[in-house]
Amino acid sequence: MIRQSFFTKKEDDKDIFHNAYAFGIQSVPSKILTFHIMTDYGMVRSRVPISEIYLKKPDNDIPFHFKQLWDCFGYDVSVTTYDFLTENRCKVLLRDRTEIWATYMFTIDWYGNPFSDEPSDYKCGHILVSDDGYLLCMPNNRIFWKDSNWVTKEFPVKPQVH
Repeated sequence: MIRQSFFTKKEDDKDIFHNAYAFGIQSVPSKILTFHIMTDYGMVRSRVPISEIYLKKPDNDIPFHFKQLWDCFGYDVSVTTYDFLTENRCKVLLRDRTEIWATYMFTIDWYGNPFSDEPSDYKCGHILVSDDGYLLCMPNNRIFWKDSNWVTKEFPVKPQVH
């Protein structure tokens, strides 16, 4: 789903949603992750930000800068769905330290740029759908995975996030 206000730029349209299908991803350095979408009435739009895509109408939406903490690192990305993480539940630590629940969809991995090529700067982005229906692009250090077959202990320390 896409908010009508994304198309019209009218605040009055923020509670109107259109069904849409995301069929491609675009990464532009220093920008939010964007998608190519088609609406159910045949309109194709490019560069629709992750912050404007929903799987259901949200009751408690969050600001766009909470949905993706880091800008895209470069143009080149790979998209991988890790079987080990597929449909796994996770708790996500947002920018303001609020914790929300989400489900794994797939992973974006940037390559061929100075940030991704430097191990101390490297981050991938896990695409998650929150329980409230909005999408997130989160790095590893913001996610606590739940898997009753493997994750059986409490996290030993409170993670340091910046």
